[in-house]
Amino acid sequence: MFRSFAKVCPLGIVGYSIARQNPPRPDIVCRMRVGEAIDFEITEAIDPDGLVRVAQRERIVALANEVLLAMPEVKRSRIQHALRDANVSIAGHVDQRWLKGRARREIAHVLSEFAELPTD
Repeated sequence: MFRSFAKVCPLGIVGYSIARQNPPRPDIVCRMRVGEAIDFEITEAIDPDGLVRVAQRERIVALANEVLLAMPEVKRSRIQHALRDANVSIAGHVDQRWLKGRARREIAHVLSEFAELPTD
């Protein structure tokens, strides 16, 4: 991964100079074309907003499954049939108040719409 970064990095990193180091030294040492050594410490960057969005999507999927399982078998089968080849994704911002309030009812409404689709 670092070698890919080094190829496009504007610092002019010399590819064959890249070497790993052991703690407590930085993770990687290498040389720039100008001859100067440079160290890199590799860390994991996590976007807190991204984690919130993932948790929201997981909650919506869990709610949808709960709603679907609570439906009568005939209706559930029609919905599953209608969605059998669908690639469904959840995008955008989800208000926490919606998840705690109207979400279950609105998810049930959307799923019920699929039960009304004509079967093939």
